[in-house]
Amino acid sequence: MSDFSNDDELIQEYLAESREHLATIETDLLEIERGGADIDEQLVNRVFRAAHSIKGGAGFFDLVQIRELAHRTENVLDLVRSRQIEPNSEIVSILLLSFDKLRNLLAEYQSSNDADIAEFTAALSRVAEEHLSPQRKTSTERITAVTCGENGRTFAVEAFDLDQSRERGNSLYSIQIDLIHDVHKKGRTPLQLLGSLIGKGLVLASEFDLESAGTLDAEPSNTLLFHVLYGSDLHAGAVAETAGVPPEQVYQIEGGSALQEDEAPAECVSAEMEPAEQIPAPVEHVPAPARVSKTATAEHIPAPAPISKTATSGAAPAETTIRLNVGLLDSLMTLAGELVLGRNQLNEAVRKGDEQGIRAGAHRVSLVTSELQEAVALTRMRPVSTVFSKFPRLVRDLAGDLGKDVQLTLEGGDVELDKTILEGLSDPLTHMVRNSVDHGIETPETR
Repeated sequence: MSDFSNDDELIQEYLAESREHLATIETDLLEIERGGADIDEQLVNRVFRAAHSIKGGAGFFDLVQIRELAHRTENVLDLVRSRQIEPNSEIVSILLLSFDKLRNLLAEYQSSNDADIAEFTAALSRVAEEHLSPQRKTSTERITAVTCGENGRTFAVEAFDLDQSRERGNSLYSIQIDLIHDVHKKGRTPLQLLGSLIGKGLVLASEFDLESAGTLDAEPSNTLLFHVLYGSDLHAGAVAETAGVPPEQVYQIEGGSALQEDEAPAECVSAEMEPAEQIPAPVEHVPAPARVSKTATAEHIPAPAPISKTATSGAAPAETTIRLNVGLLDSLMTLAGELVLGRNQLNEAVRKGDEQGIRAGAHRVSLVTSELQEAVALTRMRPVSTVFSKFPRLVRDLAGDLGKDVQLTLEGGDVELDKTILEGLSDPLTHMVRNSVDHGIETPETR
């Protein structure tokens, strides 16, 4: 894994976006659980896209364990949205704990590749395999090599992902992206590129072409190629537009052929491979997902909850970024401009010795400063629902442990408080309820 400093803007952007994706995960999953067989596809798609986005970014930064856990979570959610799985309490519990673990891994991303996620991947794999047809039960453990003869790229992709993409009627594309000319020089970031692709399809695999950067002995190169295996119902031209690349850099892999728009078919291969370690040289530098044996699955999954709660314990780190409304930023810029204007007028009045101008300038600066102070304070205001949104999950877990049917009603969530106050409230409240869940609370039956 690459070394990232704390001020690396790109990785910090990825972490901020991931935290934003995870912010409503608990609420969405609990709503999915309440719906049961009546699946809200739009809601499930939102949770699926969150896992898919986290996986895509983790693959770009070589965060192997984060990518693997997000991928396994994505597989289960894909089966839910295709109505192959009915999201019952046990399955939602597994998903909740898996997202908890993802949140912890993202908080400690620099050491995440050394984390043990076998308990989580085993639970998620078991859920997926239990709901697949006999012919597909091993698809989550099989790696397929997809080779596009036209541009010579070979991708290692899980057979399950290919099957699900085909079942949705998606076409496969090999996209060649120059990170310098197609991304950097167009004022974009790789995360924005991946976000555009994820919004309209599935990123099944990706890899850097390190040879395109050249070597110390060769002539300097001003290209850095990034290849993506993409599944989408878009036509090739729309895929090129979405990726922001010329059409000749998009190849369609369909029916055993790689088709480039307006050109004759070129030979393409899709072949089942043995374990990931045996994938040929073109994809050796792509980290293969960790494999979980079936015996390990049985040993690590106690019934009925397959993942221990202690595996995801630990306080969430305080947020270091804040997302602001553009209108508020515009207001701050306007006030800052007025403050500079008032300062200039005051300086001019002082220079001329104009007492009336000095009083008027000072009064103007005072008014603008007060307005600016109020506007800056608004940047830290957050709805109190950000604290109490944790409680439905906590109450659900507590009710399940006690065997009770509990309904929780929350009101007034739109009231806003300063971010510091909310953080001060959040940890003690969460700790209090967690203690109740972990140690039990006194009830008439336990007295």
